Amino acid sequence: MTAYIPHKPTPKQRAFLLLPHREAFFGGAAGGGKSDALLMAALQYVDIPGYNAIIFRKTMADAAQPQSILFRARQWLTGTDARFDSIQNRYFFPSGATLSFGGLKNVGDAYKYQGPEYQFIGFDEFTQFYMSDCEFVMTRLRRQKCPFHNKVFNDSCKSCHQYHLLSKVPLRIRTASNPGGFSHIQVKKRYDIGLIPGKKTPNGKPLYAGRNLKRPHIPSWMYDNPFLDQEEYKEIFLGMEDHVTREQLESGDWGISEDGRFKMSWCQRYDQLGTLFKLGPHQYSESDFHHFMMIDCAASKDSTPGRTSLTKKLASHTALMFCSVTPRRDLIIREVERHQKEAPDAVDAIRGMMRRYPQVQFVGMEYTTMSTHLFQLLQTAGLPMRGFSPNTGDKIQRSVDAQNRMKQGKIWFPSAPSRWSEDLDGEIFTWTGHPHQTDDQVDCLAYSAIYMTEESSGIGEMSASSLPSVV
Repeated sequence: MTAYIPHKPTPKQRAFLLLPHREAFFGGAAGGGKSDALLMAALQYVDIPGYNAIIFRKTMADAAQPQSILFRARQWLTGTDARFDSIQNRYFFPSGATLSFGGLKNVGDAYKYQGPEYQFIGFDEFTQFYMSDCEFVMTRLRRQKCPFHNKVFNDSCKSCHQYHLLSKVPLRIRTASNPGGFSHIQVKKRYDIGLIPGKKTPNGKPLYAGRNLKRPHIPSWMYDNPFLDQEEYKEIFLGMEDHVTREQLESGDWGISEDGRFKMSWCQRYDQLGTLFKLGPHQYSESDFHHFMMIDCAASKDSTPGRTSLTKKLASHTALMFCSVTPRRDLIIREVERHQKEAPDAVDAIRGMMRRYPQVQFVGMEYTTMSTHLFQLLQTAGLPMRGFSPNTGDKIQRSVDAQNRMKQGKIWFPSAPSRWSEDLDGEIFTWTGHPHQTDDQVDCLAYSAIYMTEESSGIGEMSASSLPSVV
């Protein structure tokens, strides 16, 4: 450990510091020592000439708050031979290494970091950032070679010696956060954080941890931090009236979140046993249903961070939603697939779902002047396409039918846990309508509900002529 780190890491922090992976995530409950872990990781190699590290908070004002990460850095480094430049928010070390602090508050802020290169990039309170900004900044993780001899080492060249030493420093992205925040769902997906069956947190609650082996997650709680007054922290949690925030901060619960436009309390769950389906007191067989697929096509790959507000969303997906309709006109969500492919590349995925569900009567998608080419392309590929014209450009207004149907108990989600249903719940029940949120599954659900509402003839008479806004 470098002398700039004033105390020994806890066992969880040590595990985080020793990870060899390019990217890793630390945190969960409040008080687990995540900011210290991030700062320790950034300082690990400041004795190496040419080493550059940077840590981001959403704003520099956040970073400078008492006990926040820049405040902590000042506590640690004041009185050492590290020099702080308050204009650049950067520490300079005698070795020539630097540790900088930055913010990504506004659209385009990421481009301020287009030129520099870093061997360490950290994000504190990771769920507060737009992922597109973070991923752009992550491209600055790199190192140069000797400008005079490139890859060929020259023993008499000072630059060769410096860059050779720097080449031994691992390139690292390290993030830390509690659950909650604007990008809660994106962070949860990035590290594949989910419920670990049979495991409990130190306070006896269900354990959520990352399952992405390429981007490991070190979960932590206040019980892991010997430098914290745990009894005082418990009192703080007991005094919190907001149940969601309390569970996120005390237990590191990634499964609980604030309701969005769709309320979790409205959600109905069906059970399936083979070809039998139980929806509350009603039981059906597969042959009782009519079926369709609704798709939402990915945005253009040409989108880049900061160009428009829409490009702030997580990388676009093409969503495929297979639905069934009961004789009582309840909508059942049977399966959802998501692919990071644009519509022309998603034809095989759509055909694959139709092979699994040959009873699909049509594939619906939004039909506008922007999507005409894609619609015709899918139609030419032999898919039974149906186009739905949006009544409004407002996604919130377009989702009203789905909200009303769900509130009336007319939309059913599966009770059996699966990766796709966990992903669906995570998007639907946290969606607020903000343009930066991922909403491909919301769009599929919205158009499915519009179809149900506008299909006014009997369920047994469903036909192309009765479909709403068919092109």
